[in-house]
Amino acid sequence: MKRFLCNIGHSFSLWKSHTAEMIFKSLQIFVSLLLIGFMVHQYTSYQALYQQIQHLMQQKDVYVLWDCNDNEWSGHIERSNYTKSWNHLLDTIINSNLKRLVVDNEQPVDISDREAEVIRTNENFFQFFEISISEKETNWETYFKTYFESEEEWKKKTKPAIVGAAYRKDYKLGDCITSDSGERFLIKGFLKKNQSYALPTQSKEMVSLNRALIIPVNIDRNEVYSIQAYIKYCLYITKGRETLSDIEQVNREEKLNDGYFCSYRKQLVNVKRDTIEGILQYGTFGVILFVFSIIGFLGMLIQLMMECEKEYAVHLLCGAQIKDILLRLLFQIGLLLLCGDILCFIAFYNGQVRLAVLLLSLISFLLFFLYSTLRLHSESIMQKLRRNE
Repeated sequence: MKRFLCNIGHSFSLWKSHTAEMIFKSLQIFVSLLLIGFMVHQYTSYQALYQQIQHLMQQKDVYVLWDCNDNEWSGHIERSNYTKSWNHLLDTIINSNLKRLVVDNEQPVDISDREAEVIRTNENFFQFFEISISEKETNWETYFKTYFESEEEWKKKTKPAIVGAAYRKDYKLGDCITSDSGERFLIKGFLKKNQSYALPTQSKEMVSLNRALIIPVNIDRNEVYSIQAYIKYCLYITKGRETLSDIEQVNREEKLNDGYFCSYRKQLVNVKRDTIEGILQYGTFGVILFVFSIIGFLGMLIQLMMECEKEYAVHLLCGAQIKDILLRLLFQIGLLLLCGDILCFIAFYNGQVRLAVLLLSLISFLLFFLYSTLRLHSESIMQKLRRNE
């Protein structure tokens, strides 16, 4: 142990004459690893999103009614005299034979001064997105019907909820979670850790459910905004757009939404294009910066070895071993790469990103190890001493 600590001390002493250069090289390593990690994160996130949406669609497609109303028209159709028209459109949707999934995530709540996502949905949410529940009450699915209560009654009601894994620390099955505003959520089940869902019309990445509260959707037929929210966040799983013609027709007749049905299949094409652009932009720069950083470190390592060859030779004559010199050289590089890995581990929770960054660091360290070993064994001690006389 004493020998090891002595070698580490020698390694740190070499940094004193190259402090500014070491700091600059360290920043290069950190930034390049972060960029590469971000590139891998984008790719893995897109793959997860794509697979989940493909499972949701299967041999069909998913459509959502895209709202193109301007602010003036939106304000106009929110008036109470449009309640009958909105109910007509709502009835057309409910009475259709289309598979529907509602994902209304627009209104979060605060729990102990921390924001929590609330997802108002129906029973299809867990099946379509392959959401796994680790602990649940018997017949929990029966609570996820669509409710038709007034907003006032719904706010007072204790709502059944499937909650994210983060709440396991403070709650158990059957407990109530109370928001800062006084809303109560009765826990009917806990999700497994790191569950997520995808909505390509909202985000290019998966959305975590660790701190989510998943509750049934409620529609107040007397409030236009409540009906609008249901229609806005309703997804239709169907083979073709023609099956939505009845909804489109009623929408036109009642002169409500100035919009169109957006296809998830087409939206995935846009997400893929944006993801590739992001990977090329951040990944290319990150790889180039990392390569130059490694070359820079290698050059600095060569310089250190040339400057200290006489000192190393004397140490070898006094009883030091090649592995001691090797440890002094590689400790510096290993420590900087390890710090870069730790930074990436903090920044990214994705296991694939962490693995990619760790493998890249290991490969780089092995290259330094091979070069240093070959360099130290290339000449005898006497040759090193003569060359430095």
